[in-house]
Amino acid sequence: MAIYLVLFFVFVPMKLGFFAVDPTVQIGIGSFITILLWVLTVQFLEVVPSASYLLPMMSNLLQDVWNFFILFGVFQMGLTITFYQLFKHQDDDAFATITQSFITTYFVTFGELPLDSVKAFNQTDDGDRFLSSCAVVLMMFHAAVVVILLLNVLLAMMNKTVDNGFERAKTEALASYAQCILRLEESMNLSKAETVELIHFKSDDGDLVLNPIFNERVAKSSIQVPDGQEAHINAYQKQKMAWVDLMDALKASTTSELDSLRSGLHHVQHFVTFDVATALAPEFALLDKVQEQVNELIDLAKKTRGQDADNALKKLDALVKKTLSTFEDNMQRAWNAKDQAVEHTKCTLLHQMTYKVTITDLLKSTKTTIQTTFEHEIDQAKARAAPEPRLSEIVDRFDKVDATLKEKNEDNTTEMNQDLAKKIEDVTQQTQTMASKLDDVAQHNQDMATQVEAMNQKLEALMSAILDLKR
Repeated sequence: MAIYLVLFFVFVPMKLGFFAVDPTVQIGIGSFITILLWVLTVQFLEVVPSASYLLPMMSNLLQDVWNFFILFGVFQMGLTITFYQLFKHQDDDAFATITQSFITTYFVTFGELPLDSVKAFNQTDDGDRFLSSCAVVLMMFHAAVVVILLLNVLLAMMNKTVDNGFERAKTEALASYAQCILRLEESMNLSKAETVELIHFKSDDGDLVLNPIFNERVAKSSIQVPDGQEAHINAYQKQKMAWVDLMDALKASTTSELDSLRSGLHHVQHFVTFDVATALAPEFALLDKVQEQVNELIDLAKKTRGQDADNALKKLDALVKKTLSTFEDNMQRAWNAKDQAVEHTKCTLLHQMTYKVTITDLLKSTKTTIQTTFEHEIDQAKARAAPEPRLSEIVDRFDKVDATLKEKNEDNTTEMNQDLAKKIEDVTQQTQTMASKLDDVAQHNQDMATQVEAMNQKLEALMSAILDLKR
């Protein structure tokens, strides 16, 4: 749209002479408009089956290019200023100004090395020879980092994007095809009556009959579909049915939680004579409103048919969280309103006495339960969307596990050996201590035996002396 606005409100008035503009400026603007108009013609490829899937993929590739230029710009600006400083006092047009230096260093990315600029240095001067060496080293660094490293990083990023988004791009190509048909129909600027006339035939009686092409059934056996494409169609049908079942399950789960909250409010009717539905009309209105909003969000997500299920569930989860948070705040304000009627106050007190929990805690519990269900399904979607590991990756994982277990076993064995050696050392030390004590005991016993023998000898001598005295 922007290019057409520039074309009709800037370029055309310039060419018609509505305001004076230098011809060179007109040529410059015209050249940019020309290339952009030619780029827009790729939209016609949306109706070409063999090339339509490339258009959705281009947006992802341009995102990779943008991320690359963020990193590339750091090196580009640094090298631009560096080369400008090196050649500042040399008579070389390639680096005469900052702008020219930027252009020269930019085209190095595409193999245009400014080797002739090295000749601008005076090789007879020591200072110029040093600057010449610095320039050569920087050019080698520039070629190595930008041409070899950064460009290969860009190619690797783009290759991964193409591999991951190939199937999704084919699906988006169908949507692009439908949008293209819609634009063509809108460009015909038909009225409602003309549209009806276009898609209907008139019978002999003058009645309108819908063109059979809109409800004609074609047998699968009559369509020549490759095996690979048929497998993709079957997989898509299963995915769509699983997505519809998931959305129905989420709707049923959410409805069940809100109905449980609603039935809790209705339960107060058993304890009062007035109508609870009238007394708690604001709360019931909020419940009906939030249930309708959540159902609309789930129905809207169901229309995506499971394409990019992970992002669709994340978006749905964020919208449901926002809706439930708003409902929680409004419900608390209505429940704790200051100007509430007597019947409303009685209902709130009876509800809290019956369930022994405040409405705040009850709302938080309901919100947490619903969010937990959504988060669980998001985790499941991530698990289903994860690519199946290749055999080499599985083998590598098992090798890592075996290496880890072996390391742990070696560590455990080493620790056990160290513990065993320590225990043996302790036992040996204890044995040595006991042997030393036994030696001390044996020595003590020997000393006691010597003393006993000496005492026996003394007793014998004493007995002999007593016998001699008796005689």
